[in-house]
Order: sequence, then C-alpha cells, then structure tokens
Amino acid sequence: MLNHKNFTRLAVTPANLLRLAAAATTAILYSAALPPFNQQECGWFALVPLLLLVRQSTPRQAALWSGLAGLFYWVPALNWLWQLIGNGGPLPLVILGQIGLALWCALFFSLFGWLAALLWQKLRPAGAAGRLVAVWLGEPLLWAGAELLRGHLFTGFPWDSLATALATSPSFIQIASVGGLPAVSAMLVLGAGAIASIIERIAEPLIRAASKAQRYSRTRYSILQSLETFIPLLAIIALWIWGVNRLRSNPPYSQPADWRIVLIQPDSPSIFAITEADVIAQRQVLSDQTLLAAVIEPDLTVWPETAVNGSLPFDPAVAHLIKNATQTSGSPLLTGAVEINPPPHAKGSQEIRHHNSAWLFSTNGLFMGRYRKQHLVPFGEYIPGDKLIPALQRLAPTGISCTPGSESSILTINRRNGTAGTLSFSPLICFEDLFSDLSRRAVNRGAAALVNLSNDAWFDGSTEPERHMRQAMFRAVENGVPLLRCGNTGITCAVDPLGRITRLDMGAEGQRGLVGFLPTRVPANRMPPTPYTRMGDRPLIIIATLLATIALIPRPLSRHP
Repeated sequence: MLNHKNFTRLAVTPANLLRLAAAATTAILYSAALPPFNQQECGWFALVPLLLLVRQSTPRQAALWSGLAGLFYWVPALNWLWQLIGNGGPLPLVILGQIGLALWCALFFSLFGWLAALLWQKLRPAGAAGRLVAVWLGEPLLWAGAELLRGHLFTGFPWDSLATALATSPSFIQIASVGGLPAVSAMLVLGAGAIASIIERIAEPLIRAASKAQRYSRTRYSILQSLETFIPLLAIIALWIWGVNRLRSNPPYSQPADWRIVLIQPDSPSIFAITEADVIAQRQVLSDQTLLAAVIEPDLTVWPETAVNGSLPFDPAVAHLIKNATQTSGSPLLTGAVEINPPPHAKGSQEIRHHNSAWLFSTNGLFMGRYRKQHLVPFGEYIPGDKLIPALQRLAPTGISCTPGSESSILTINRRNGTAGTLSFSPLICFEDLFSDLSRRAVNRGAAALVNLSNDAWFDGSTEPERHMRQAMFRAVENGVPLLRCGNTGITCAVDPLGRITRLDMGAEGQRGLVGFLPTRVPANRMPPTPYTRMGDRPLIIIATLLATIALIPRPLSRHP
C-alpha cells in the first residue's frame, strides 16, 4: 500500500526526474550494448547513471529506482518470447510470462541498488578510504553477486549478463579463466564506477556553488580520490594487456594431431510447425549434409538436439537413419533424440520416463554412450510439480514431461585412422551451456571439450539465438577447453579455449534458413586447468557475502547527552 513516504519517493520532483532519467539511460545503454545493436562500448557506460543514482539515494530509493531501471531493460529485452505465439503459445500467457520474468529479473537490479546504497551508508563516514572500498570492491562484487544469484535461484536464469557485451572481444574476457563470467561483469562495473567518480568530482563544486553551500577543504584526501579512478582504469588496462598477451601466446593455428569434428545444421522447423513430410525431408537433409562432410574425414560427426525427430532406442526408422549416417561418414555420430525408458510395450505398472538425451554411436551404428539432460527448462520440458501431480504433465507444451538426468557424462572416441589417442568430451543440451557449474563439473571429470546440442527453432527470427550464444561462449574461456555448439537453427559455432569464435553463418546475425556443416578442430593437447575450473565461484561468493553482511549490519544508535 502506498503511504505518504512511498508517494514522496515517486513524486514528481527535480531529484526524482533525475533518478528517472538515470534509470532510463542505464536501460538504453545496456540494451545498446547487446544484440541486435551490438554497440559493445556502451557496456562500459551502461551502469554509470545507475551508480550515480545509487550513491545519491537512500537504500529504499536506490532499490526502487534500480528496480525500475531493471524493468526498463528487461521488458523489451525479453521480446523474443513473442516468437512463442507463432508456435502455438497463447498470447495472454506469453505476455504474462514476459512481464513476470521481467519483474523477477528486475528484482536483482533492485537488490543490487539496495545493498550498494546500504554499503555506501556504512563506508561514507570513513571518508576517502571508505569510498575506495565501495568503488573498488563493493559495487563490482555486489553486481556480480546479484547476477550469480539470478543464475541459480529457483532453477536460475543466467541471461544477458553485463559481461556478454564483451563476448566478441577476447582480449577483455580472459579474466573469465580466473573468476568466470561474473569477473568480466565486475570489471565492467569497476570501469563504470571510476567514470561515475569522475562525474561526481566534476559535478560536486558546481552543485555546491548552485546551492550556495559552505565550501570545505578536500586537500587531505586528494591523492586517495585520484586513486579512486586511476587504479580501476589502470587495472582494466593491465587486464587487457594480459589478455592480448595470452591470445598471442596461444595462436589459433591447427595442428596435424588435432581432432576433426563436423557440426551439422539441418534447419528443422519447430516441433509445433513440423509435419510428417517435414520429418522425412529433414532426415534427408541430415543424410545429405553428413555425406558431404565425409570428405573431411571427421573423427566425430555431430547432429543437434532432437535432430532425428524421433525417439530412441526403440524407433527402427531412427536406428536405420543413424546406422546409414555412421557408415557414410566413417565416424562416430553424436545426436540428440528423445529417450523413452522403459519401452512403451513394457508390461506392468512401470511409469514411462522421457529424457532429452544425447546419444553416441560407433561407425557401425552401435550404441557407445549417452547423456541425459540435467537442467530442464521449466514450463517447456516439464511442469513444476508434475511428478507429484501427474495430471500436470498433460500441460507440457511438447506433449511429454521429461525426467532430468543425474550426472555429467564423459564420452570417449578414438581416431578414425586407428592411431593411438582418445578424446574425452561432455555433451550439454540446449540452454545447459548457460550454467557454469555443469561445465565445470564435466571438465573436472575429465572432459577435454564441451559439445552443446541446441535447438533455437522456437525463437527463430529473434535475438534469442545470438544472446544464447554470447552467454554460452564464456564456458570455453572459464575452463580452457573448446565449446562446440551444434544448432538445429540459431548459431552453430566453435569457440576455442580463449573465446575466439568460428561461426557457420560467418557472423551474419539473424540469418535464417541456413543449412550446412561447420568443420572444426579440437586441440590434441589441452590447456592446464584454469583457476576457475578449480575454484569456481567460491571466492566471489565469499567476498560478496561478506560485503552484503557489512551492508546489512545495523548502524549503532547515536547517543545524545
């Protein structure tokens, strides 16, 4: 309920108009940094207005206006959900989903603003030294912590992180090998904080002159105040130089011992639009592209998620398709297909379970290994609570409710020419490549490469495939292993261990109807484990939690004589 104090926070005053302008400007700059605009330099400035707003507001004001900035960004940023309408999604539910998800994501903007303003309240009495802590550590790590929390809470939605503004700048994102994607976001906030401090220093004398406030000496803190901006900018330059040297030390040259892998993109229609004729045609596309790619003599051929438009292991048509493809290519085949377990004809009262799985077959079409998707899409691949209330399963948009897998699978192939050597890799399915913990777990178990089977056909024609790819590519840098993404539609690409991207569409974002294959290579010699692979997000969680705790500790009540 709006009381007088809440109304005052929203009242039309010069201060609130400035806060509104700051919130809107942050949303505009944030949007400009990401697809379809791709003005990555805006990523460095996107949070400057928001940080100025937070520093000049009470915690409640900061929470309110930061949340509004989040809404200004997230409502239009999620417009790719409207593609679901063309795939049978009811308009009211799509709108409700977009607004509900935007509100949820905006809460983390609000959480950041509230905690950052509280921290400023605690540290401001310490003078310039307190400001250094707030600018150098508080703002960057609280923002990164809020992004990390959004990526884990209630199944998680790690989407459109600030770091993705730099996804096409490998020299700036090498810090992800130490602190993951959150470290890149923190670096951008550190730079924005330095710019905000410069603006504050320029504006403060003007504001005091306009308000005729009594001037006071700042000579004592002038050096520390200069460090407030100089050190962050120096740190960013140092990280950039380190990134450039890291890239130069690991040139992207292929070697004779590299593993040759082919990624097939068939451009199948969405399951909501596909017909029996489409199924037959798309299976022929898979066979034709696999035959063409066989010229490269690959060690592994990869088809995307649900590529075969059928189920395994009991569909004879799918089994025949796979056997022919492996014999044609002369290589093992990794493909996505729905798994039915136990079989539909099983006797008794056993429940039929469906899994979204990745299957590995040998050169003669025999089963070699399987991975079951662990992180399912709520309201897409399953309905929350449907295992307790089976009737809910009928509401699943795909017609089936999947059961999640329990662990990462490490699959292994040998070289096609019979020479010594094996390649261990781990599949990820669809948006699992957004979740860093799944990739870390696989690499720690021995995966030398990550292979993502994806299907963005539900959102074909929107910015969703590009945004998906930009978030996913950080898994390669974080773990120092290649990430191969095989898409049904969307972005089929290979990301090397340092974040350099080779795309089937040659960078032509939004290109539709693309059918083809992407030959790529996986180095025979893998890089040493990265600090992030070993430690994960634990350092960030510890420090961000400490800062949040400091911010939340109540201030002691002042005593008056």
